[in-house]
Amino acid sequence: MAAGNRYLSADIAQKLALREFASDKTEGLSTRELEVLRWLAQGHTVKEITGSMGLSPKTVANHQSAIKQKLEADTAIELLRRVNQLGLET
Repeated sequence: MAAGNRYLSADIAQKLALREFASDKTEGLSTRELEVLRWLAQGHTVKEITGSMGLSPKTVANHQSAIKQKLEADTAIELLRRVNQLGLET
């Protein structure tokens, strides 16, 4: 605190801003989509996710498609870049 005001270091301020931005971007994702996104971000395949989550491959693929659309990513690589940019790595 200086002169009665609170100050944040630049790196902390940036982390807080990115976290708020990430929550704004992921706000439109359902709980299930966020769960699928976490699995994808960890490098799991659709087949691995289906086995772990008890979903059909088509359901997981549909979630993946919806996530990409909502996060404005055209490819799986773009999706992983977006996850990284948003600080959503798990």
